[in-house]
Amino acid sequence: MPFTNHKDREGVVSELHLRRMPALAAPLRMIQILRVVASDDRAVEALHVAAMPIAQTHIRQSDRHVDGCSNEGIEFLWEQQSEASTATIILPGAGIHPFVVAEHENAAMNWLYEAPGEVLRAIRIEIVEDDLIADAIINEDIFERDNLVSCRVPGGARFWSDFKLGQDGFGRLLVAANGMSAFDLGRAVQRFQELGNYRNLALLGLKVTQTNSPELAVREAKLLEISEKIVVADHDDLLLDALIDLAARTTALNAQTAYRMSATEAYSEVALHRLHALQAEPIAGYQTLAGFTERRLLPAVKTCRSFGIRLESLAQRIERATAQLRTRIEMRIQNQNSEMLASMNESSARQLKLQHLVEGLSVVGVSYYVVGLIAYMVKAVDPVLVGIDSNHIVAYATPAVIMVAWFYLRRRMNRTR
Repeated sequence: MPFTNHKDREGVVSELHLRRMPALAAPLRMIQILRVVASDDRAVEALHVAAMPIAQTHIRQSDRHVDGCSNEGIEFLWEQQSEASTATIILPGAGIHPFVVAEHENAAMNWLYEAPGEVLRAIRIEIVEDDLIADAIINEDIFERDNLVSCRVPGGARFWSDFKLGQDGFGRLLVAANGMSAFDLGRAVQRFQELGNYRNLALLGLKVTQTNSPELAVREAKLLEISEKIVVADHDDLLLDALIDLAARTTALNAQTAYRMSATEAYSEVALHRLHALQAEPIAGYQTLAGFTERRLLPAVKTCRSFGIRLESLAQRIERATAQLRTRIEMRIQNQNSEMLASMNESSARQLKLQHLVEGLSVVGVSYYVVGLIAYMVKAVDPVLVGIDSNHIVAYATPAVIMVAWFYLRRRMNRTR
């Protein structure tokens, strides 16, 4: 029955079978350059890869890996990583001099040189048949003997390098095949190269750490200063502004360095994995590959990791200090609001008392005027009254007037509340 393929199935399968390094049969020479390529330069790089001087029957394995062979038998390889690319040429046969390119191979070298990006690692590799030929090259003082690293890998191949840059800007790696099969030798050289490439990519984080560590120390000291002021000072608004500014600057520093710190962790893990996969055996009288790699790589990785931990810790401490200061400000505002409510309650109580007093005075005033009117009316009819004293009438009317006035004003006040 037909089935529906996942859109990435073909890419996943091709990735599993990707051949990054061909079989290597001694003698031959290799030149590989690792470049860090900015995203803006990827389009230019694609044009450069398309101009690879190879035969029309070349193999393009994916958008990130291209290899092929020229009519002169020179093999070309290009591979793209997330932020870097490697370009490699493989020159068959032995040269007249070790690590030297012949004139007819200059076109291949020109293609290698003209690629966009910044060179992070460049190395010339000389692969010879056995240790005897390699010893002769070693005796030509091409390497610094005091810094020479040598190891043997399962299968018999042996590697030499001092990991120094020559006057041409290239490092040098000497390999003696010693009967190792071409496929196994290709895989061993690939692992050795990936070890060096990922090691250098990992070490990019060290420079970032060294550059930004003084700034981080200044911000740690600034937080300590603010924290001490929080305990003794009263200017909470100014302290909160200072904390917010410090938090913003710390966030910016984290954004600037987070990618490089995480990349350092990832690259170092891959480099150490390649070191383990090589299973390099030490050679008496030489530095070991594991010792050389770990002595330089692990301290750098730990330094970067420590920087990342300090930066994260600083951000957390700023957040805690900000929360504490905001809590104090909120408590102060709540206290002020409570005092204000208490003051309002007191004012309302005074107003209520005043209102009652006004009500009482109003009752007296209204009653006085009403009783006065009644007195005028009684005096007007006094001559016709027989046996009734007008003063008694006014006296009897006064309590009634007061009661009526009190009930009337009370009812009006209740309606207006």
